[in-house]
Amino acid sequence: MSSELKLLRYEDLVRETGLSRTTIWRYWKSGNFPSPIKVGNGTPLWRECDLIDWFKSLGDLGETHQPATGDIQDLG
Repeated sequence: MSSELKLLRYEDLVRETGLSRTTIWRYWKSGNFPSPIKVGNGTPLWRECDLIDWFKSLGDLGETHQPATGDIQDLG
């Protein structure tokens, strides 16, 4: 496993989750989605490892969400 920290933008989250920006924002505000970090210009970025953990937690809850496509392949 790589120790490289990968940061994802909203566009990446939409592609990986299949959720809209609005749904991601609503999940985040309700505490059901990982919190972003803010970079110098205030842009929210999410740690890929946090998104992977979120996907894993959905499996624990019996959810069927899986990444749509992309780099996130190893869920467990």
